[in-house]
Amino acid sequence: MLKSILDGVVDIDTQFKVEEYIVDFYVSEVGLVFEYDEKHHKKQIDADEERQKLLRRN
Repeated sequence: MLKSILDGVVDIDTQFKVEEYIVDFYVSEVGLVFEYDEKHHKKQIDADEERQKLLRRN
């Protein structure tokens, strides 16, 4: 839905690799990452915090 809403406004890459992580959406024009954390992320809070730190550095 996000991709269709922004179609023609910005280019969005889906399932984009950032180092060892795959992010849901990436807007290269502004270096913006969108992540949608589904239910299984409740079981990997520490790993998600590490991912977040890395994404903020890049």
